[in-house]
Amino acid sequence: MRMRPLTQPLVADCSAFLFATELGQRYYPLRRLLDAAVEKACQRDAVYLAYEGQRLVGVLWYVEEGSFYTYPYLHMIVVDESCRGKGYGRQMLAYMEERLLEKRMTSKIYLVVTENNQAAQKLYADVGYQKVGRLENLYRKGVHELLMEKFLSKMTKIGQLDAS
Repeated sequence: MRMRPLTQPLVADCSAFLFATELGQRYYPLRRLLDAAVEKACQRDAVYLAYEGQRLVGVLWYVEEGSFYTYPYLHMIVVDESCRGKGYGRQMLAYMEERLLEKRMTSKIYLVVTENNQAAQKLYADVGYQKVGRLENLYRKGVHELLMEKFLSKMTKIGQLDAS
């Protein structure tokens, strides 16, 4: 898998990829809202596109000082439905952690995951995230999120990833 940072020429591909997913539809029901969010993210956030060969298989989107203006926050990680269960999500998480540790010593990283997304919760727990809270109606009425946290340090074991 190869990771590419989101640049202006890739914004439309990223937006189209995300809009075609359940996650994209749930949180961005109007394409123009997602387009605007991706455009803004291209300028201010850390967004990477994951490719297998020439095929876009995933999007990793995080904010380096997103939680409490101090801790990194994983905004979104999405793997193409046909590619799930092949380790892409785990590799993208490792890539993010590696980038964060290269930039600075960080102690925590946060994310929220939809309460009924058991597969994502399992992935996060398997790589060291722990549930620290529940947020009702955070983004959408009737959709509850779990707040998860992971402690990072230079000693955190990170998987190998081709970042070329």
